[in-house]
Amino acid sequence: QWLMSAQLAQTSQLFARINAAVEPEWLAEVGAHLLKRTLTHPQWNPERGEVTATEHQSLFGLQLLKRQRHYGSLEPVEARRIFILEALVRGDCPNKLDFLKRNLALIEDVREKETRLRRPDLLADEDQLYAFYDARIPAGVCTIAGLKDWLRQSAPRDAAAPGYRQFGAALLMTEADILRAGADADVSQLFPDHLDIAGHQIRLSYRHDPGSDTDGVSFHIPLALLYALPETPFDWLVPGLRAARIEGLIRTLPQNLRRYCTPAAEYATALTSRMSPDEGDFVAAICRHFHAMTGVRLEPGDFSVAKLDTHLRPQLVVEADDGRIIATADNLAALRQKHTGPARVALKQAADNDAAAKRWTRATVSDWDFGDLPGKVELANGTRAYPALICEGETISLRLFESPDAADNAHCAGCRALLLSKLPDRMRDLTKTAKARLKLALVGAPYSAEQLAQAVAERAAMATWDTSAIRSQAQFNSTLMQRGEFGRTAAQQLDEVCDWLLAASEIKRRLRTLGAQWPESLADLQQQIDSLFAPGFIAAVPEPQWPRIAVYLKAADVRLQRLANKPQRDAELTRQVQALCSRLPDPFHPARWLLEEWRIALFAQELRAHGAPNIEKINAALSQTAMTAPR
Repeated sequence: QWLMSAQLAQTSQLFARINAAVEPEWLAEVGAHLLKRTLTHPQWNPERGEVTATEHQSLFGLQLLKRQRHYGSLEPVEARRIFILEALVRGDCPNKLDFLKRNLALIEDVREKETRLRRPDLLADEDQLYAFYDARIPAGVCTIAGLKDWLRQSAPRDAAAPGYRQFGAALLMTEADILRAGADADVSQLFPDHLDIAGHQIRLSYRHDPGSDTDGVSFHIPLALLYALPETPFDWLVPGLRAARIEGLIRTLPQNLRRYCTPAAEYATALTSRMSPDEGDFVAAICRHFHAMTGVRLEPGDFSVAKLDTHLRPQLVVEADDGRIIATADNLAALRQKHTGPARVALKQAADNDAAAKRWTRATVSDWDFGDLPGKVELANGTRAYPALICEGETISLRLFESPDAADNAHCAGCRALLLSKLPDRMRDLTKTAKARLKLALVGAPYSAEQLAQAVAERAAMATWDTSAIRSQAQFNSTLMQRGEFGRTAAQQLDEVCDWLLAASEIKRRLRTLGAQWPESLADLQQQIDSLFAPGFIAAVPEPQWPRIAVYLKAADVRLQRLANKPQRDAELTRQVQALCSRLPDPFHPARWLLEEWRIALFAQELRAHGAPNIEKINAALSQTAMTAPR
């Protein structure tokens, strides 16, 4: 690209004579005194540990060379400024010295506190941080090598650990050095790192990212603790966010109620000073204290938690032992619904590795020979487990559960099954009675005499014994001594069940004799009887309805007797009943019993229905959650 000409001649055009190739480096060497040098774009070079700039060399206006030069040798003051700002203040240094690591960690700590406070005004600006280093580093130091030399030379002679990395105490920052004037970074009380919930240390993390699903405070819950923690403490968030959460909830109130809470911020502050997480439900506590302050009565349903900003709702993060995130939600119920299995597996794995916990796990239990059953067991990994008996099919086991509620539910049935296993003579008597009394009534039934006897025994056991309170062998033996009362209760209940089934069998026999007459009414009666005695009916019938079953059967009998008199009217009423029956999610939904009372009011008024049943009440009951079967 470059050439040297001895002569330029202008004739018909410009000619260059006596030419030779030449490299620009040669010109820079032989014509150094004629060169013009210009430095541009000074910048920090972390790999070289110094500030470099681009040097442009030109000869008579021709650009010869471009290369990187150490800027500090030409502009030491500016190079030092860039060095301090980029390498020390901003931390752009591959192999950081010890003092710089500590200073940058301190800065990150303050930034994390800003995230918790949701106010980015704690950390000093770069000018203040620059001034700290500028006042301490000598004027001639503008490179990493120069900084190391200075640290080495200024190190104490009797330093225990030689080497520049161990020195530089003069460059160590304190929190006061990196805070803005008047800023207070003490957030440990308002925004703690951990919270004690039900005796467990739950780690917290914070993020200030409005619009993000993870904005706010996150509670990191080990998988094994998913069922061991109560739900209410999480709604209280942390002290530093409590007032903002209350204010946010106030702003979700309808206008006619919100006017009682103006200004919202002042009411939120006043309520925060009165409330405590020990009070349980957060919104209920707001209502209670607001009524005490103003006399105005609010209800939890008046607030709309779903309208709160993300940072005012708890973020619950379920984690495996290795820190892997399994699931997130803003309430425990949602997490438990989806992750029951993994939580129990995690607890079992922890218990299998704990020698002390193995005592409370046994595949088969035939007698109470394992001593007093503690309410909880502390595992080696810091989690808690709750021992209880459990009955699965015909097997009774001793197992550790993830929560008190799960343990209590299992223990009631498990302890009851163990008690009944000690009464084989009573069980045989019940079975004989069922077979003797029912005989042909059980032909075609979806259950046997043995199953009926077992179900009656379990219901009688629930009525006779408080199995949830049995936690020791002495209590177990004492309860077993009440077998006489159990036997009487079971015999009475079995007699009642036999009476029902015999009456039902007679009604179904009469239905068969009527053949195809009045198909709508007869089908309704058949469906009523079949569903009333569907499998599991002995356990599913609520206590208040138990004495009414005989009345429902009597009402069906009365209806059947009158059917021939007004079949058209019966059919019309049947359509009304069936419209509601078709909406029952299961045979023993709470609305079922209102429907039975309504049948009495429609078809056998003289038997007197209970509860003044009507369509509106039945529709309201149908909208409720299905009834949970008794334990």
